Parts: sequence; structure tokens; C-alpha cells
Amino acid sequence: MLSTSACIIPLGPDFQDPVAEPNDPPFFESASPDFGSIVTPPATSPLTFAVTLTDPNVGDDLYIEWQADYPGVNHRPLVGTKPFVPHSLNGTPLHETVTANVDCIVDNLTPTPNGEHQIEVIVADRPFVEPAPPSTQLDLVEKPGFAIHASWFVEQLTCPSSPTP
Repeated sequence: MLSTSACIIPLGPDFQDPVAEPNDPPFFESASPDFGSIVTPPATSPLTFAVTLTDPNVGDDLYIEWQADYPGVNHRPLVGTKPFVPHSLNGTPLHETVTANVDCIVDNLTPTPNGEHQIEVIVADRPFVEPAPPSTQLDLVEKPGFAIHASWFVEQLTCPSSPTP
């Protein structure tokens, strides 16, 4: 009879990094006026657009671009808008409202043949990346980020040909 001996090495624990939380896109909770609306501006004051934002990933900061006449080659950023919303410090999802006022003079809008301008808000959960020329795509973000859009149409916005400050 032959006897065999074997050395048994117990397996150690299998240490692994915790599984990362998947990145989910931010989303719009509400808007004023409603998304896709055709809006006639008031005669005496700027037209205000507002969106309330959230993101299921509580550590995500949000980056915001407000544009007039985007998409297109003549788009203009809207002046005085909030470009960044830091994540919540108390571990709860964001519920942040950001606004933009549309004013021909301040925003340097140029006349359009039909007097209509498209107002677009782009929200991302990662910083925006500059597009390579000749692209005018403004929703490029660092990976694994997401960008979302919403837009409105402003009719009969009479903008002078040469805005003066």
C-alpha cells in the first residue's frame, strides 16, 4: 500500500473593492414654462426660464449651459446664468432650481427671419469637454458622464440688429 501525502493550502479571503455605484443621468424635476413651450416675452421685462434639477448620484456636481439659438452656428450663451451646482453635502439628492433671463441686449441676440429664438438648457453630471473644431456640439462631457437637454421657443422676440450695452 502506498500512502500519498498532500499539502493543502487553505484559500485566503478574496478581497475586492466595493462595486462602484453606477452613474445615472441627472434629470429635470420641473420647468417653467413647460418644456417645448412657445413663449411670447413680456413687453417690459426679460423672459425668465427655470428648471429644477436632481441627480440620483448624490456625489455628482451638475454643470449647466444655457444657450440661445442652439443648436446652430449662431448660438449664444445666456449671460448671468449659474454654470455649476455642487452636490449636496448632507448625502441627499440635489433639488436645485436654476434660472436664465433672456434679454436681446444683454445676451447679444441677433435678429432671426421669423423673430423666433430657441432657448436650450444643457445639464451634465461631469464637466463639459470643448468640441473639436468645426463642431459646435456643446453637450460633450467627460466619461462616464451624461448630458440632458430641454428647450423652449420664444416667438416675436424683437431684437435690434446692433445691440448696444
